[in-house]
Amino acid sequence: MTHYLAYLFYSPFSLLVFLIIRLLSPIKIIKFGLMNSHRIGHFSIEWEIFYHSVIEKKNEYLILSFHKEISNIFFAEMIKKKVKIYPTKFVKLIQVLNNSYLGNKKHEINFQEYIHDKSNKLINFSPSLKFTEKEIQKGEKILSKFEKKKIVCLLCRDGKYLSEKYNFDDSKNIRNTDVNDLTESLKELEKKNYLIFRMGKNVEKKLSYTSKNVIDYANSDFRSDFMDIYLTFKCDFFISTGGGLDGIAIIFDKSVLYINYIPVGEWPVASDKFLFSYKKYFDENEKKYLSLSKIFENNLAYKYKKENELNKMGFSLKNMDSNELKDAILEMEKYHRNIKISDEQKIFKKKFALLIKKYPSDKNYFGNIFPTISNNFLKKNPFFLD
Repeated sequence: MTHYLAYLFYSPFSLLVFLIIRLLSPIKIIKFGLMNSHRIGHFSIEWEIFYHSVIEKKNEYLILSFHKEISNIFFAEMIKKKVKIYPTKFVKLIQVLNNSYLGNKKHEINFQEYIHDKSNKLINFSPSLKFTEKEIQKGEKILSKFEKKKIVCLLCRDGKYLSEKYNFDDSKNIRNTDVNDLTESLKELEKKNYLIFRMGKNVEKKLSYTSKNVIDYANSDFRSDFMDIYLTFKCDFFISTGGGLDGIAIIFDKSVLYINYIPVGEWPVASDKFLFSYKKYFDENEKKYLSLSKIFENNLAYKYKKENELNKMGFSLKNMDSNELKDAILEMEKYHRNIKISDEQKIFKKKFALLIKKYPSDKNYFGNIFPTISNNFLKKNPFFLD
């Protein structure tokens, strides 16, 4: 009942603003939009690209709000310090009115269009969001219980969070990775004097190996929306299988290592600060792995298939083994401090660019920058360049 009363309260104000928007339309375009705040990956990346594409120019009047669900309350508060955020129901009613025959789509911002950095706005950029001194003190107080060391964040996608949030089974999603496949990698990072925080929210498994330097933060009593953002902001580099929170690493201009990444041709932001290593497609009939060319040729580059769909096509998917994971991570430990691209990596980039032209997506995902593959991964899997 309260829900409907709130809409009733905002109705006259939304109608008035909608009429003003339409009346001013011939001389001034006023735009409105609801950010996709219900998923932190979309929320963060779409915000940052929109900020640098539109807000930073300061030449448009905007009426912005969040989705009714907010994936990270602290991140939403950071955005509120940068722009005016209106009540969700108020903007939702404007959207409903604009979808009638009286409206015009030119007024509505589709934030989904900002999930891919088509114009490479997030290259040599200054992050839009800042922590206050008080917030930094809060974060450092929480971190003071640990030794003062360089920080690495690790995010392994599993199916539990989305399964429980949206009431469907995501446990068999081929993008998932068992976090405990990385045990040896974590120990190697620990030897190099890093603090490693396993990130996540409502995760499927606990870390099988922890220590004073390897912290299962996702299952800790100090996990919070604030610390999700602060730890990512503080880290030296971020390791991810491809999941929402790495969007925060991206918008804070962090180096990111992608492990077991899939699909090869779809990611939101391109940068030479990122290293990629992939799950491998295996042809069960030919008894060999698919090259990058064959992945594109078989329409596997842009969208991932379900396991049963892959099987019907005669393919299976193989995860990186523990040595491949360890080698890619140790490479990233050096790479993030001194970014140099090898001749083999340049060949991969060129091949990728040619395949994008030969097998174009229906979207221009990442402008003119193509992925940098892990050298160590490529050495162990040279078939990628066949």
